[in-house]
Amino acid sequence: MVNIKDFTDDKLKENNDSNNNGNGGSRVTSGNGGLQFNGMNVQTGPEPSDFIIDHTASNKHDKILYRDEDIERIVTILSNTRQSNVLLLGEAGVGKTAIIREIGRLLKGKTYVTQMLGDGIKLYELDLHRIVAGAKYAGDVEERIKQLIEFIDDCGKNAIFYLDEAHRLYGDNDPILSKVAEGLKPILGQNQTRFILSTTTQEARLSIEKDRAIKRRFMKYALKSLTNSQTCEVLEGFAKDLEQKLKVVIPESLYPQIVAQANQHFIYMARPNNALSLLDTSVSQLRSNWIKLSIANPTAFATINGQSPMILNIDLIKQVARNIASNGSNTNGTVDIARIEPEIKQHIKGQHKAIESIVPKLKRKVLAFREAKRPMTLLFTGPTGTGKTEMAKTIAKVLFQNENQFIHINLNEYQDGTSLTRLLGAGEGYIGSNSKRPLPLDKLEENPYQVVLLDEFEKAHQTVQLAFMQALDEGELQTNRGNTILFNQAIVIATTNAGVEVLTKNRIGFGGDNLMSESNTDELIQALSNDIRPELLNRFTDIIPFLPLTLDEYKVILKLKYQKVTKEITETQDIYDFPIAELDTDYEEIDALAKETYDPLLNGRPAERSIEEWIENLLVEELPIELTKV
Repeated sequence: MVNIKDFTDDKLKENNDSNNNGNGGSRVTSGNGGLQFNGMNVQTGPEPSDFIIDHTASNKHDKILYRDEDIERIVTILSNTRQSNVLLLGEAGVGKTAIIREIGRLLKGKTYVTQMLGDGIKLYELDLHRIVAGAKYAGDVEERIKQLIEFIDDCGKNAIFYLDEAHRLYGDNDPILSKVAEGLKPILGQNQTRFILSTTTQEARLSIEKDRAIKRRFMKYALKSLTNSQTCEVLEGFAKDLEQKLKVVIPESLYPQIVAQANQHFIYMARPNNALSLLDTSVSQLRSNWIKLSIANPTAFATINGQSPMILNIDLIKQVARNIASNGSNTNGTVDIARIEPEIKQHIKGQHKAIESIVPKLKRKVLAFREAKRPMTLLFTGPTGTGKTEMAKTIAKVLFQNENQFIHINLNEYQDGTSLTRLLGAGEGYIGSNSKRPLPLDKLEENPYQVVLLDEFEKAHQTVQLAFMQALDEGELQTNRGNTILFNQAIVIATTNAGVEVLTKNRIGFGGDNLMSESNTDELIQALSNDIRPELLNRFTDIIPFLPLTLDEYKVILKLKYQKVTKEITETQDIYDFPIAELDTDYEEIDALAKETYDPLLNGRPAERSIEEWIENLLVEELPIELTKV
């Protein structure tokens, strides 16, 4: 059997407390001979399972701060005569499980909670993972569910059952969990036993709240994040524990800075857990650094260690915060700003004025003089083939050392009235509202350090443009799935062909260095406003013109593409030996190809295709590839 029983024997309590499972409660396990407490067999017959945690059996809980009002409201709902079940909503890290543990602690002794709910009430947590773990034979899970339901029925109003991640019962594709759901759903809809289900607001909207029985029997209660000052006080208690256990020093002046860094970088985790996690990981990194130093140079370390303790500092905290936020990918905080301009010029030929405009902005982004509340926003305008998309990819590669931290959205595919649904998901009640298919901006949730390219921005439907206006203005975008996507660490680049006529007028007024006069700038903005609403244009901090390429610039791009294509061929087939093309050297073959394929309307667009065809045609004919210097 997998039932549970409350044990009152002092010896059993003592062993139970010492065998705390680390989840804030005591786990009771059963062996072949009955129950086991730290290896001690107790013949009690067929009693508890190992997938239920008793949150009223342990004395290991510490009192939590600033949650008295929340606990009072939850307990009030539990004491109702009709709707006495709670649907506890809150984002990850807000403290849902901590509140459950605190209620379990308050169910012992004469407290407000026991006076409201009664003496002897138990609080059990159902562990979905352990319910299905170890099931080897057909019918194992069904038997466990049957016994679990019998136990819940026997408890009646004398117990409260807590189920975390309750949405898994409603939308999980796991066939075994589906069996658990089928067994538990009927009892959740009854009014004979009290339940607390917890999940996030988004998951509840997508699954649980669509169950009419749940809506009828459960009352929703949403937990809010603690304030910054409240989080600092919670952080203080945790920091003191770390100092005592790990012999580190955490200056109190760091508390507000830790909270600020957590708010900025742990954007999908609520307070206080975001700050607690950041502090915990930072201390671990501090100890790791010291241990590596002690191994690498024991003598020097002994001297340093004897003079100064392990002291946490804000630089390490910032480094850890960026690393965690980016899931281990690079962030702009590790970039050598002196390398930004030469690396961009290595990939982008021509467009000197565009590079001169962009580089200082990227340097300011790296140095992060202020906390980012909105994304860096740029509008690249110019004819096709002038390097707008390539520049966006290069920025991702240079700033993050990873060209995969790049989201490319072709807004030419978002021209109709339903486009917003494909971008943000379907609204409640519409077809596809239950879909969990990936959305274009999902990568921002996984890693906020991204270059987001909005290609052909002027062609997007008005509703899509307005959605991005909110993202550019407020630094966040609300999806129809109920979650908020933050843009504050991103670089948003929109491209457009609007205003091309201004940029292609014989390049008059632009000068040899692609410089624009004030009158030409005004003319360009006027041309852009014919295709992009002025209020949208104003959301871009800078408008960067990309001018048509000259024939000489096209020749350089051909040589770059030659280097790229020949490298790719030799990596797969090392039988070929290609001559090297120097970028600052002219070659008869490249010059001839440039004159043949250059199109001032397409600019650099034909370059790679032209080089590929030239090289591959020679290889097919088994002719030598030669580059003759001019």
